[in-house]
Amino acid sequence: MCVNETVYCEYTQNNKVIGKIHIPIHFLLNKYGLANINEWDGNSVQIDDEGGFILSPQMGAGHKNDENQFTGVLMGEVRTPGKNNSDIGLLGYHNGDRSFFLNSENGSAIFGKANGGQITIDPTKSKAMLYSGNFWKNYDPQTGLPTDYTYRNKTNFKPSGNVNKDERGNGQGMLIDLTTPEIYFGSGNFYVTS
Repeated sequence: MCVNETVYCEYTQNNKVIGKIHIPIHFLLNKYGLANINEWDGNSVQIDDEGGFILSPQMGAGHKNDENQFTGVLMGEVRTPGKNNSDIGLLGYHNGDRSFFLNSENGSAIFGKANGGQITIDPTKSKAMLYSGNFWKNYDPQTGLPTDYTYRNKTNFKPSGNVNKDERGNGQGMLIDLTTPEIYFGSGNFYVTS
């Protein structure tokens, strides 16, 4: 029997009650295992009275140069101009350009500036992949990850028929699939399959 957040038990012998026990029930939602995160509303800045924690939608540290360009690290939710969604994680900047992003939502990590040498750790699509930023032809501007993972999106894709050089791809970069395992050079001249 359950009455008023208590389990009520009776012990009987020969149909006579010989004892009663009331066991209180305590309901606690401790989703994160940390009371400070459970209590935070997700919008305001919250500081522990004893200095044990600070919670905020965004925190940052770094400096700005004479041209108002930020170099440092932001942590939390960051809205980037031209993107529909915000990025949530740890983001590094050098003179205003993003230099790394550790994505809290999908576990991916992108190191290096766009249109330069980038290395991506990509655990999406049920695989653990490591690839250079120039291995795929098309990237999603919202996530920074490939638009698709098919062979058609690889820079070394060479369709049959009469196509121009841009459609064949430039054959750059490298991919290491740690799940399968497989290794591919973008040139298509070297690969290791499982």
